[in-house]
Amino acid sequence: MSQSEGIKLFAINAGTAALPDFGAFSDIGYFDGVSHEVRVPSYLIMHPKGNMIWEAGNGTDQDFGFMQLKANPIAPQLEKIGLTPKDIDYLAFSHLHIDHIGEANTFKDSTWIMNTTEWETMKDDLGEKALVADYETAEKVEIQGDHDVFGDGTVQILFTPGHTHGHQSLLLRLQNAGNVILCGDAFHQRETRTARLVPSFNTSRADTLASMDRLEGIVKYQNARLVIQHDKRDFAELPEFPAYLD
Repeated sequence: MSQSEGIKLFAINAGTAALPDFGAFSDIGYFDGVSHEVRVPSYLIMHPKGNMIWEAGNGTDQDFGFMQLKANPIAPQLEKIGLTPKDIDYLAFSHLHIDHIGEANTFKDSTWIMNTTEWETMKDDLGEKALVADYETAEKVEIQGDHDVFGDGTVQILFTPGHTHGHQSLLLRLQNAGNVILCGDAFHQRETRTARLVPSFNTSRADTLASMDRLEGIVKYQNARLVIQHDKRDFAELPEFPAYLD
């Protein structure tokens, strides 16, 4: 049996984020004067050894002025395939920004896979720490750098810093669909990728570009499909839940 047999990737619409001014998403002025709405996704990975949620969506509707979040809760969508939050064995995030951790506490019974660099640099942001309050008492796997989730190479967390200090991406090896990268916020839109655009608020321009290079290398040398999570076009090209890639 192939190691990739039985692995499924479900893309879940967990909301949107509308930004009246998208200018901060490029430090060279590419998006100046542009308003934009992006997808906020979550992903369910089903593996013979367990179920994993990658990204926890918006959680609730919120208006921050510079960004308006609309939520589409994850848990009710899981019910469509007979799952509850208690059926999720692992929870992991690309990083700890609010649109990636909104429903984290919904999965308080899961084992949280947390990048310690991300936690240490973000945990004192009290507004977002409340969204991950259950991390303190949850079962946890603390990681630094890359991490092989199930020990067979099929679900790999990749260290891709730059957007935040501990930012991560996810590489999946699927039997039929091949290698798929969920890039977190390493790229925000297709234009970000083609023009190599760096948001002005990223923690490191150099690390961002290095992480872009790493992901592009995997695309080239491992024939991987790169999914830009926040890009509505990329999301629309994935099977509509409850359909999946395998």
